[in-house]
Amino acid sequence: MWRFYVWAYRKGVTEGDKHRDMAIEDPKGVASFKDIRYAKGKGDYHLLDVYRPMKEGTYPLVIIVHGGGWVYGDKKLYGKYAMDIARRGFVTICFNYVLAPHEYFPKQLEELDEVCDFASKHAIEYGYEPGYTFLAGDSAGAQMVAQYSAAYSNPEYAKLFNFHFPLKIKAIGLNCGVYSKIGDPLFKFDDTSDKQIKFMCKAQSALLRAYKGHAKENDPRLEILPNINADYPPAYVITSEKDFVKSEDPKLLKQLDEVGAKYVYKEYTSKEGDKLQHVFHLIINEEHAILANDEECAFFRKTLE
Repeated sequence: MWRFYVWAYRKGVTEGDKHRDMAIEDPKGVASFKDIRYAKGKGDYHLLDVYRPMKEGTYPLVIIVHGGGWVYGDKKLYGKYAMDIARRGFVTICFNYVLAPHEYFPKQLEELDEVCDFASKHAIEYGYEPGYTFLAGDSAGAQMVAQYSAAYSNPEYAKLFNFHFPLKIKAIGLNCGVYSKIGDPLFKFDDTSDKQIKFMCKAQSALLRAYKGHAKENDPRLEILPNINADYPPAYVITSEKDFVKSEDPKLLKQLDEVGAKYVYKEYTSKEGDKLQHVFHLIINEEHAILANDEECAFFRKTLE
């Protein structure tokens, strides 16, 4: 039964993403380099795209980790968003990782580390400064960024993984993310009339099972929040008025406050009060998405001063 919910989730999200992207033109002034292999693999897995401003120069780097409940999504779906960030004066890398349940946690995080290794070796080729690297993810991608960053800044936690951390992470963007222990329910079913929330309440256990794989309940790698310390990279954390995983944010903010980590938190709202949904910032031509992406990029630049 859980595999049915994974299939249904993929089908439903695909239709929504296609509808969203049809109304968005490609951002201008951006050069693209596509289907670059960053690690050994078959088919479209382990490929990445690089986007950069056409104007010559050396720029900071943003590595984008796509969302999709760990079971859906690819670099192509995030191409317009990656171009939109690039036009603001960054080189962006958007990559494919092996989706669950084809591979289980922590394979996807190891692939993020491999992308960082690729980026550390190709800075001159694509015109970015590897010492000025930012990670940005949304939804499940934000979870992956949050966890990788926790290991990056916590040597004891890092010992549990096979990461090499070839890049210095200046700051991170956590957009509409989830941060609970992997496998724990993110939210409970209620009497809401919101069809999206109802479906996600039913599907969440399937997505978590697909990603968690064979990891035991007491596996210390599954915990993220207790492993965040004062050295955690500065974080720009966003949500929106109708983000169905918004309840995850207080858990993250509580830990950041307790350890004294630097962050900015913002909930974006519309005058209608119900317009901005989960990962609203991907609708790059919408006014609140423009503002959110502007402000996140400004936060990144601030850390370079």
